[in-house]
Amino acid sequence: MTFGTRIAQIRKSKDIKQQDLADTVGTSKDMISRYERDAISPSIDMAAKIAKALNTSLDSLVFGIDLRNDSRPLTTKLHEIETLPTEDIHHILAVIEAFITKNRLQQILK
Repeated sequence: MTFGTRIAQIRKSKDIKQQDLADTVGTSKDMISRYERDAISPSIDMAAKIAKALNTSLDSLVFGIDLRNDSRPLTTKLHEIETLPTEDIHHILAVIEAFITKNRLQQILK
């Protein structure tokens, strides 16, 4: 399913008219129609506005998966990490990067 198809599908499932979506995100009905037909792609800012207006995630529009509702253990932990202070997040990312680098080196040395 394409990005435009997902916009249309989610919009219709929520019984939102193209004009109403356009008004909410600050564009025209014609632009929404063009996005839904995949004639053009919105900017990342506009895509984020559309996702917010449709009460869905950008992941859901782009990839067809909503990571906000993903209950896998790693995804759950990532959501928890996002609530930590910035300094703690940087420490966690450094540790993760160290493990990734270690794994890459082991793959090269094999």
